[in-house]
Amino acid sequence: SRLESLDFLAVITPYFPENLTSIANVLIPRPTCLEEEGAYTSLDGRMTRGRSAILKRPEEVGESWQTLLSLMQRTEFHPGYARWKDISASVSGEMQAGKI
Repeated sequence: SRLESLDFLAVITPYFPENLTSIANVLIPRPTCLEEEGAYTSLDGRMTRGRSAILKRPEEVGESWQTLLSLMQRTEFHPGYARWKDISASVSGEMQAGKI
C-alpha cells in the first residue's frame, strides 16, 4: 500500500515483478549478476576480484552502467561519461581524494 501512494515509481530489476506491474510507472530491465562482467572496488578505491559473465544477457537488456548513464543523461545531471572506464576512473579518483 505504501508503493501505491507514490506519485511515480520506477523499478530497475533483472526479474519481471508481477506484483508491481499495476503499480510501477516504469519497469527497466537490467542483467542478472550472472549476465554481467565486473569487479568489486573497495572503499579505498582498489579494484578487487573481477568476475566474468556466466550467461549471455538478452540483447535488448543493456549493461547496468549503460542503463544508469542513460537515465542520468535524461535529467539535468550530465556527467559526460561515455564508457565504464570513464565512470570507474572518476569514482576511483573521488575515493582516493577522500571525497567518498
